[in-house]
Amino acid sequence: MVVLLLILLPPRTPVHAAGGGRHVAGGGQLPSFEPGPCPFEGGAWLEQERIECGTLVVPESRDRPEGRRLRLAVAVLRSRSDDPRPDPVVFLSGGPGGAAVRFAAGFSRSSLWNLIRQERDVVVWDQRGTGFSEPAFCRDRSAELMATNLGPMTPEERLQEARRLLQECRERVLAEGLDFSAYNSVASAWDLEDLRVALGYERWNLLGGSYGTRLALIAARDLPHGIRAMILDSVSPTDVGGDDFRHDDFARSLELVFRRCEADAACDALFPELEMEFYAAIEELDAEPLVVPMADTARFAEGSITVDGRLFAAGIFQGLYLQDFIPLVPHAIRQIRARNEALVRALAAELAPDPETENPWLQYSVECYEQAPLMSEETAAAVQARHPHLPDLAAPSLAAVCDAWHAERADPAVLLRPITVDIPTLVAAGEFDPITPPSHGRRVAAALPRSQYFEVPGAGHGALIRTPCARRLAVAFLNGPERALDTSCLDELPGLTFVTDLRIVPGVATATTRLAEGPGLGDIVWVASTLLLLASTLIAWPASVLGGRLRGRPADAPGQDGRRLAFPLAFLTALCAVGFVAGLALVVRDVATRNPFILGFGLPGAAAPLLLLPWVTVALATATAVCAVLAWRRRWWGRWARLYLSAVAAAGASFVALLMALRLL
Repeated sequence: MVVLLLILLPPRTPVHAAGGGRHVAGGGQLPSFEPGPCPFEGGAWLEQERIECGTLVVPESRDRPEGRRLRLAVAVLRSRSDDPRPDPVVFLSGGPGGAAVRFAAGFSRSSLWNLIRQERDVVVWDQRGTGFSEPAFCRDRSAELMATNLGPMTPEERLQEARRLLQECRERVLAEGLDFSAYNSVASAWDLEDLRVALGYERWNLLGGSYGTRLALIAARDLPHGIRAMILDSVSPTDVGGDDFRHDDFARSLELVFRRCEADAACDALFPELEMEFYAAIEELDAEPLVVPMADTARFAEGSITVDGRLFAAGIFQGLYLQDFIPLVPHAIRQIRARNEALVRALAAELAPDPETENPWLQYSVECYEQAPLMSEETAAAVQARHPHLPDLAAPSLAAVCDAWHAERADPAVLLRPITVDIPTLVAAGEFDPITPPSHGRRVAAALPRSQYFEVPGAGHGALIRTPCARRLAVAFLNGPERALDTSCLDELPGLTFVTDLRIVPGVATATTRLAEGPGLGDIVWVASTLLLLASTLIAWPASVLGGRLRGRPADAPGQDGRRLAFPLAFLTALCAVGFVAGLALVVRDVATRNPFILGFGLPGAAAPLLLLPWVTVALATATAVCAVLAWRRRWWGRWARLYLSAVAAAGASFVALLMALRLL
């Protein structure tokens, strides 16, 4: 049973819609909030977790409140306190275009959000045009648009395909009455204010990540009265054109990795020419791109991914977002250069955009309005000239495609004006962030008179997520935004520690990727029947020996050595096979809790002895098969015993075939 929103109170202040609540045709008041079922699965668990959902109804254009209406998805995660604080935290997701409500259930398991929920409600919403919110734009073709960066296209072909898709979608949405002027951060800031009032909160706190920080800053600039405090994690300022400086920021992060590896004795010994390997990989993949089949055709429309130098660099760029991936960057460079398809498949599944959770049409809508006005071909060329060996990650650039989408542009003078609101603000940055570098955070914090800033060593994009110290600082700030934070815990962090003790095993990535994709019925039957038959031997043979001794059965006659060894060999085959599977499962579970990206490469070096078991299993399975043949030729035991031994031998052979199929041998 889905719980409805229970805290809907009469608005304490007028509903804002360009100066206040307005009546629309038919007598309906906009904005309004309608409690309703959550648009994601959960059932009774939602009630247990106190997650309540609904829809905010707003006008598409506040200049024409009688016109088109939009329904925006909202989820409220109630505080775990019986007496929560009155000022909740509302989450502003990245993108623009990133969904949030579909992940509300996951928020209940998040360390950061659970800390916040100890004392406050958490509000999650999908910005207009994202996730479960309206409009959908051309969501049925999102995968096609995203795939322009993944297929085997030249830069010109990629540009033309992106423009074609944007123009076709433009024609469709204009025919449906969409107003492109209503899809930008200013419009979403008004939606945010309307949501606060509709939910009955007098004031609340904004927590934005990436693009969400830009939305928070614009909301604070235009509608500050309902905002108690802000947390800005990985700042995307209003005054930076997205594509223009990407090479500078990426090059800064890469340089940090290269220099830190040189300073780390173990990393430098293993990767003495890491920078050379990176640029050599770009050249080699440009000369001969790596085509890797992908099972997920919803995300990879061609059924494959073509890794050339640009996509390789883009993958490393994307990986630098993630704190767990940064210590593995040297291995990623070497292994992709070595054309490790299993790794590429695993990383693509993790790092490639997902049309189910991101709306590229909304992203183009916002960025063409807010970032394209700050871009120029001259600036982009100058930045590219500073890094001639880096491929153009931004192709096709906003400047090249925005005219095919819409002509709405913000006033550059407004975008360049510093935002100096008098609201307590905590600004967080990650040391290695390749897209919103620490310099952005420091500059924005310097313009805010009541700000505090910290930088997380070793972190990438989203500094609050993976670091307990940063999470505690965020909660301490919410509880006392005027107090100076004690950031000494940051000084105790180890920073970047490269993973050097690693055993490259492509089969681990293959196995985990297949498991994540969902194995077919045939695979399930194959694996289950093989393991069950082998496992039965661990019970059947000891039980048979014990039963024989209890019944006083005589030992085998002299000269029957093979007969005496047959079932013990089958037992040892099963023991090794089942032991390997169990051991691998335990290691994978342990690694997945510490750093799941390691599984894309293989296993920690400490697990190397486990990898001997498959080879021992091969030898034992071969010996068991020989005994099964001899059992029939020499008529050992009765028919059923011979059949059982043959079945176990076949299971041993099947297990070896499974190991070979997964490249664990």
